[in-house]
Amino acid sequence: MKKTPDTLHKVKLPELTIDLPKDYIEVSCPSCNSPTAAADMNIHDKVAKCTQCNVLFPIQNEINSLRQHSGINNNSIEKTLFHRPVGIDIFRYKGELDFTFIEAPNLVSILIALTLFLFGGYTSIISFMDGTSLLVPIGLLILSIINFLFISIRTKTSLNIDQEKFTIKKYPKNWSKDIVYSVQEIDQLYIKKEADTNYHSVYLLINSVKGQRHIRLASFDTRSKARYLEQEIENHLGIIDRPIPEAS
Repeated sequence: MKKTPDTLHKVKLPELTIDLPKDYIEVSCPSCNSPTAAADMNIHDKVAKCTQCNVLFPIQNEINSLRQHSGINNNSIEKTLFHRPVGIDIFRYKGELDFTFIEAPNLVSILIALTLFLFGGYTSIISFMDGTSLLVPIGLLILSIINFLFISIRTKTSLNIDQEKFTIKKYPKNWSKDIVYSVQEIDQLYIKKEADTNYHSVYLLINSVKGQRHIRLASFDTRSKARYLEQEIENHLGIIDRPIPEAS
């Protein structure tokens, strides 16, 4: 025989609230409590500037809180620190950042110069033995030397980054115009190993009203040089590195 209880008691359990960790954080100015835009934060130096009351304040606690809530420790979020390699000069002055370096030579240009030199040398020998004019082969040799000198000189590159513009300068200047991008349009930097070569190129990922573009910034013969350039530009612009499908 099944026994039923004489009275029923309804027990009200306290409502439990679970605070799920957020993978984002909002930063406000401690002076005027105005929201701070990401463009006004320097993640590398862990400081921010309020555009309303023009005060600087640290954001170390906010960054640490975001890392803890995201389950990411400092060792995994920070990239390996690359020290300045030989061949890249860097200069900082009044909020501006300047780089000067020699890029790896273009393989196509080298092959053209080598082909002209070999063909010019071969035709010079044939012309000398046949007693014909040496004008054409000597011209080819001169062109090969000019092309080689052009490769050696033109690969010098200068970068200037201020609060508004990212300027790329090639030397000698009278052979090419300066290329200027808006700092606000630079979304990311990444490194890509060029196919069938040992060169590593640094690319800019530009997001503008014209659409997204991938701009080759510079090529180097070692990956450490490319990583250093990427590291310093991202730190200066406050760009948080993230994976890019085109990177390699």
